[in-house]
Amino acid sequence: MVILYFDVSSIMISNRYVANNPDVARAKDQWIRAGSNELLMRVRLDPESISTLTDFCRGSGVKMFPLGTLYSRKFLIAQGIEPCVLAQEVSIHRRMDDSSEIRRILSHVAAIGADDWIVIGDINPESLTPSFIENHIDSVFGEGVTPELVSKLYERMNHKI
Repeated sequence: MVILYFDVSSIMISNRYVANNPDVARAKDQWIRAGSNELLMRVRLDPESISTLTDFCRGSGVKMFPLGTLYSRKFLIAQGIEPCVLAQEVSIHRRMDDSSEIRRILSHVAAIGADDWIVIGDINPESLTPSFIENHIDSVFGEGVTPELVSKLYERMNHKI
């Protein structure tokens, strides 16, 4: 099993989607000014990005899982992501002061017994050790799920086979 970890905000709330949806733009602006995660939780995720990423996962057998702890599996399902393409949530034991996204990914991978993992979206690639660089796929911040990103994902999957 391969897990696709993604930053929800940078992958599922594209600049194009925000520009075409005034309510989403207002909520995002309020979130930027106030910094309240509650405001971001009210933003409807981009249905096109959801559909494209779901199609990729269904077609490739990859399971997706959100980076961070803000967006739960339940929230993503309510937004339209099919449960069958989401990796399961598991309890991960970490130190209280440990905010390393990579350690969280590795703990999740180990807990669910995944064979491989990929990460996309807003993550600091410098936080990846040299042995994990190939797990990161570059995406342009704010572009969401593009045909180019999906192509890179398929290339990565074919490269590992």
